[in-house]
Amino acid sequence: MPSELAQSAFVLGGFLYAVTTMEVFASALDADGRPTNWTSLGQRPGFGGSTSVAVHSADGRSGFLYLTGGGATMTGNPGTCWVAKLPGDGTMTAFQETSSLDPGPKYHSSAASSGHLYVAGGSWWSGGSFTGMGSDLPFVSVADIRADGTLTPWRRTAMLPRASSSWRIAALGGRLYALGPVGKGIEVLVADLLEDGSVAGWRRASAQLDQPSSRFGLASESGRLYVVGGTDFAQDTNAVAVGRIGPDGDVTGWDLSTADRFSGARSDAAVAGGNGHLYLIGGNGFFAHPPSGSFTDTQWATIDPATGHLAPPGEARMPRAPGPPLRVRAVAADGGAVVRWDPPADDGGARILTYAIAASRGDVRVEVGRDATSARIGGLENGLAYTFEVTTRNAAGEGRGSGQSEIVTPWASATWRPATLMVTQLFARKPFIVGDELFARNYTRYLAAPFGADGLPWGQIGPGWEGGDSSATFPHFEAAAARPTGEATTCVYYVGGFDWTKTVGTTHVDCVQADGFRGKWPDGPKISATLAPTRQDGAAIVVEPFLYMLGGTHRDQGMATDLADVSFARIGGGGSLGPWSAGAALPEPVATPAVVAHGGSLYLVAPPGSPSAILRAAVRPDGSLGGWRPSGAPLPVAVAGARAGVLGDFLYVVSARSPAVLIGRFDSSGGVASWESDTDGSFGDPVLDVVTAPGRLYVRSASGLQMAHVDPGTGRLLRWR
Repeated sequence: MPSELAQSAFVLGGFLYAVTTMEVFASALDADGRPTNWTSLGQRPGFGGSTSVAVHSADGRSGFLYLTGGGATMTGNPGTCWVAKLPGDGTMTAFQETSSLDPGPKYHSSAASSGHLYVAGGSWWSGGSFTGMGSDLPFVSVADIRADGTLTPWRRTAMLPRASSSWRIAALGGRLYALGPVGKGIEVLVADLLEDGSVAGWRRASAQLDQPSSRFGLASESGRLYVVGGTDFAQDTNAVAVGRIGPDGDVTGWDLSTADRFSGARSDAAVAGGNGHLYLIGGNGFFAHPPSGSFTDTQWATIDPATGHLAPPGEARMPRAPGPPLRVRAVAADGGAVVRWDPPADDGGARILTYAIAASRGDVRVEVGRDATSARIGGLENGLAYTFEVTTRNAAGEGRGSGQSEIVTPWASATWRPATLMVTQLFARKPFIVGDELFARNYTRYLAAPFGADGLPWGQIGPGWEGGDSSATFPHFEAAAARPTGEATTCVYYVGGFDWTKTVGTTHVDCVQADGFRGKWPDGPKISATLAPTRQDGAAIVVEPFLYMLGGTHRDQGMATDLADVSFARIGGGGSLGPWSAGAALPEPVATPAVVAHGGSLYLVAPPGSPSAILRAAVRPDGSLGGWRPSGAPLPVAVAGARAGVLGDFLYVVSARSPAVLIGRFDSSGGVASWESDTDGSFGDPVLDVVTAPGRLYVRSASGLQMAHVDPGTGRLLRWR
């Protein structure tokens, strides 16, 4: 190659193409598939290697070259996409812009299949050195390819199971394969593609790959996958792994042969398959021994159609070490995990003697007997992420590893799981959920935490990204109440607060639309209603069409007074508020009352003076309240510092000072008919909020955010599987 830093390569017709960080090159292939002289086809747009490259061809001779996303480190990711036509004669037309991606990724991967273009994973950066925010991405987006090569608008499809900028995807046989570093190896996923281009859902392949875990090349050819080179950030490799594909698209095994190795261990090589050959261009040898810098060579090999290898493997002695165990999987437990596997397809010609299971951290290793297909791994630290690898031993020795299991996080509870990626924000107002996203405002900035398929946040955007700030003049420690105002928008009313000298009685609103990432922020109504007496904290809640404010603390000239008053205001057209009116006061002053709404009534849960009481006040048509009276069965135990939430016909009460989650069932009259206790929880002190979503219960405390799944019929918490 006449240039370093080859980023991507592909074969189209009789030509091998290479895209570097600056140019596009082509080389005619001779009758044996050997590349000849390289010719520059011109400069490329996009910011170097942060842009992903894909090619689409309907006839195998001509097609379209796509560059997607990318962006300079400190200027943000614009998500721009370009397309150039490849006529099939080794030339290329000029690039033109086509539909852009949002959020704009960089260091992502792309592939084309059956008239659709896919982009997966990557990272996002808002721009700026101190004010910007960034995140790895789990998104998979698809666009249809028009006849002229331009793209329809992008749409999202089934997400990858974790956010990463190291996923690599390949299209083969109407399926997508995604490979990404995990633990000490490479995770292998497969997904069927539907006719409309959607990804049907990702599943782990039966055979995972025990290889250096990053910066490898990926290609598909002759019905197989090829993983070429790579590094574990201590040692580059020159290995080539051949992935066998079963009739259902599953990866059934990985073959490694010393005869397949290429010359010069390296990572980041551009790899391509085509016409029964495999090609390798350039790469980096920074982790080779000795380090060799950047490569510019081109290597090629012919694929044996019967075996998929590049050269005949040497004769294996008998017996030999066994093959890797298959379908390794793990389930978290308290201080450990349960790991399961299937025996290897190849026992090496001798009976298996033992299996060994190794954790990805902590030097934890367990051996079990030949008939075992599972093992309990102890001695792990709760809250840390682990993967596990299983190896098999026979009389000839220990075979290759199974590759890593999925990531699991040991935890003390069988029903609760921590949101390990979400920052604990002790000063944030109560989080609210819009669609599949959780939002919380901390002072004047928002945290957006999009949910994965399991209901836990996969990452966090903010605070600090442009567009999510409220005015810097807003106070702090307000009470917050979320109110859906349509199918896509929720507006949050913030009442009162503290400006560091005294409490205030102002009310303001922010509206948000979920987009599965950072949210969109339409203009909200202008709020002018002022509450007296002024206060911080307290509880705000909406019972249509009224906004209620209960309790709180009034501060002035260094004096603090807790309040018992209840005020309400009618919500008018456009979300505006009428004047505040007085409602039935709380039985006693409470700084942070636990108040929920159900069936047209407000419920006060475990006030300090009656820590086992549930008090109810009915909402009248004019917004005024009936008096606070006991409602149904009291709590089975006294609860201090309670937080509460309602989901369907069930009331959930949580306290940091008890491991129990108290579950009350509302009867048809609105009273609490009965209580159950789930003692599997454990929450930090203080418990700040309980937030509900269909089928899910979230608790935010000093130790972070935890989530449990809920049975909608019984209200009980479900065990994680």
